[in-house]
Amino acid sequence: MDNVNVSKSADHGLTVVSPKKDNSPEFLQKWILNHKDFVEEEITKSGGMLFEGFKIKKGGDFERVGFAIDKKLTDKHIFDGAVGTKRTQYVTDVASPDLKNVPHPLSMHNEDSFVAKVAPKIMFCSLTSAPWGGESLVADCRKVYQNLPKSIQEKYRGKKLKSTLILEDKLFLANSLIPKNPNLIEALGKEQGAKEVKRISYDMTRFKFTVPATLKSSHGEDIWFNTLHQAVFYNNCVDIWMAYKLIGGIKNRLLSIHLILKSLIKTLIARIKKGRDPLVMHESVLESGEEITFWEKYQMNRAFWKATKIVPLKDGDFFVLDNRMFAHGRMPYKGRRVMVSAMTEPTSTL
Repeated sequence: MDNVNVSKSADHGLTVVSPKKDNSPEFLQKWILNHKDFVEEEITKSGGMLFEGFKIKKGGDFERVGFAIDKKLTDKHIFDGAVGTKRTQYVTDVASPDLKNVPHPLSMHNEDSFVAKVAPKIMFCSLTSAPWGGESLVADCRKVYQNLPKSIQEKYRGKKLKSTLILEDKLFLANSLIPKNPNLIEALGKEQGAKEVKRISYDMTRFKFTVPATLKSSHGEDIWFNTLHQAVFYNNCVDIWMAYKLIGGIKNRLLSIHLILKSLIKTLIARIKKGRDPLVMHESVLESGEEITFWEKYQMNRAFWKATKIVPLKDGDFFVLDNRMFAHGRMPYKGRRVMVSAMTEPTSTL
């Protein structure tokens, strides 16, 4: 195409767009608007696009390009478990830029797949890359499904999950942009597809959803689409081991063992002091009541890591994912890292 290079990455599978000459955000915004059908088709077909070599330096630049990709950006991230600092109305910091040493990876996930309405697209832009680590991770969820043992594929294909989420008011109210009012909280929860909304304390609300365990692509392919592998201690250990294995080197392998042992001791001490916490903030079970075993959760996480690829980002690079088709995560990092995100308005996955 004129003025840009377009290719398909053999590493992570995303369609890559880079400038031939003009790398300004204004040029990129116009190029996307002039090639809307192509961009939408590539996101649908490949699962996402990576725009590299452009000078996206501010949240406002990223927001304007994001609107060129999709006009339906949302200024709310209603069921997020953290409050991000907003750069603009629609662009938010993924994590605090004040964090300088994050030794644990972020587990692979499709954003908000544990609730009824999910953003069709999610976008990430690197404003400042970490001096060490911090690479973005992506996984094609069609391949995740294919990597699973046949018994798990058959057990979960087309099935529904009951998902329970408990949120503190300080998180929910900030992300949903509503005042503290139980009636408003219940109304918004129902609007977002919650089957049940219940106040369980003066500052906590429980939401119950019915969500799919798998989806179908537009071409009829099975897509693994749930977070059953997350928040399990042994899978957190697997995440640490696999992330440092990707980095490579004996020193990093030893570091991963140190982090796993440290995490194990911390968890053991917490259990001895407090016992098992009866308040589970997030839990998903099969609607049918069938048991989800430890072995199955391990195999789910293993399938994700077999499909996981690194997307190295330089300052100004950004990517957009089909949030139903591609999962994302993050490598450990040291030093200042500024990553911002934007999402489209959530729609039902059922």
